[in-house]
Amino acid sequence: MWGLEQGRLVDPIIPRSEGGPSAWANLVACCRECNARKSGRTPEQAGMQLRSSVRSQRALLMDRLNTLAQA
Repeated sequence: MWGLEQGRLVDPIIPRSEGGPSAWANLVACCRECNARKSGRTPEQAGMQLRSSVRSQRALLMDRLNTLAQA
């Protein structure tokens, strides 16, 4: 899984068990501790908040992909 070497995981914002889509816009990077705390729930159900919007994560991802494409 992506990010294991940094101790980060990719986690769905809305779990598939709750009807969350299998789309990258439903994914965020999180640490193992937060992943375990959230444990198959939505952030709201777990009493958690996203640190950044999905839109800002998308912009960061696109910027990194564009940088790689130009290399």
